[in-house]
Amino acid sequence: MADPPKPKRPSPGEEAPEPDFAPFEDWLIDGPAGEWPKPWETDKDFSPKQKRIIADNAALLLDREAWHEKVHAFEAVLAALPDESRHKETRARYRIRFDRHVFADGPKDFSNYPFPCSVWFDGAKFGKGDVRFVEATFGDGHVSFKNAAFGDGSVWFSGATFGEGNILFSAANFGAGDVLFNGTVFGKGAVSFNLSTFGAGDVLFLGATFSDHAVSFHGATFGKGDILFKGIKFRSAAMAASGMIVAGNLYVETHFPEAVNFSRLEVKGTSSFSGSSFDKVPDFRDAKFDRPPEVAGMVVPRPKLRGRTQHAVDKNDVAKFRKLKSMALAANDHERDGEFFAGEMLAKRGTETKTLFGLLFNTLYWWLSDFGQSYLRPIGWLAVSYLIFAAACLYKIWPALTLSDRLWFAAEFSFRSLTPLFGSLFRFAPAPEGHVSWYQKAYKSLADAGVDIDGLIALGVAQSVIGTVLLFLLLLALRNKFRLK
Repeated sequence: MADPPKPKRPSPGEEAPEPDFAPFEDWLIDGPAGEWPKPWETDKDFSPKQKRIIADNAALLLDREAWHEKVHAFEAVLAALPDESRHKETRARYRIRFDRHVFADGPKDFSNYPFPCSVWFDGAKFGKGDVRFVEATFGDGHVSFKNAAFGDGSVWFSGATFGEGNILFSAANFGAGDVLFNGTVFGKGAVSFNLSTFGAGDVLFLGATFSDHAVSFHGATFGKGDILFKGIKFRSAAMAASGMIVAGNLYVETHFPEAVNFSRLEVKGTSSFSGSSFDKVPDFRDAKFDRPPEVAGMVVPRPKLRGRTQHAVDKNDVAKFRKLKSMALAANDHERDGEFFAGEMLAKRGTETKTLFGLLFNTLYWWLSDFGQSYLRPIGWLAVSYLIFAAACLYKIWPALTLSDRLWFAAEFSFRSLTPLFGSLFRFAPAPEGHVSWYQKAYKSLADAGVDIDGLIALGVAQSVIGTVLLFLLLLALRNKFRLK
């Protein structure tokens, strides 16, 4: 294939001639074919010239050598422009049209094809056979397959790379075969599969990369195959899949750095979100699963709180966590159930829990045991209680006993009072008849020395009450953690 002629270099002082884009005028958005029908004007027919342009583009596309030759020539002319800003502006004026074209039956292989500008396959029919865009490279323009119809073969976009424009598969029909977007790199534009229809084959997004804008599957319908979203990289893109219907199995295992909306999702087969992690609370409200979804290893952040009052930022988080909790209960995943319950309790702060008493109880339950999910917190608070009441006891008995006896008495007093259980151990421990312990002798010495014994008793009662609460929270956390009955 011969290279296009290089543009002639201007003489000193002579302006560079404008590159000749005449061979590509049929690709101009505002070219000789006049105004094209808008995407929603599906009942408006193309003009004879527009039909000819579409047919010529399709014939060129099916001729691999001719396609590469014309694209190479287009890029060479673009490169002759004097600066990068003009490259981008000029490229944006072009769009290659395949709208409503009916391709003949048989496999169509556009693997490794470069598409130098916007490409429109709106309403195109690809006929029977596989359609491959494996490792195709789409430029920085928009790419649209809206209302396109693929046949009974597989559709491959594996390893394809898209640029900065929007990628639209809205209302596309992917036929009965497998659909593979494995390793596809989507660019900075929005990606829409809204209302698209997938057949009985598997749909795989293994290792795909989404960049900045939202990825949308609103109302998309999948057949009885396996749907896999695994190893996907959502760099900063949100995912919207409300109303998505899956007749087969759905497997999601990836990290979501932005909002995820699975509200009104319906899954008829197996569904698994095991191993998925979310930086924002995902929305599964009104989602329906014919079989309990797998949520093991699913990582969901706690709701965001604000200000000194630590009130929840988003009141919708309450319903989101309740749905997550019901999913975990359906799957008998008690660990996730507890995590989602704790998230729900935090989300209620300032939204459903507004009274002073309610917020106080919520705060104490949170601080003391992380809403019954942490057994380390009650143990830690018991240790703090022991030290505080030992110090208080030492303060009250300071005038009496020797220093070492004061320290030993305060330590034993706080231990006996830590919980009623500990006090009972000493009270009912076997001892010889008539035996008086060192602790009892020290207690009598304190009374003889004029120490406020009633104050000591009150101190011990207060510590026992606090200890009883902490012991209950400890046992509750152990039950929740290990599901003891």
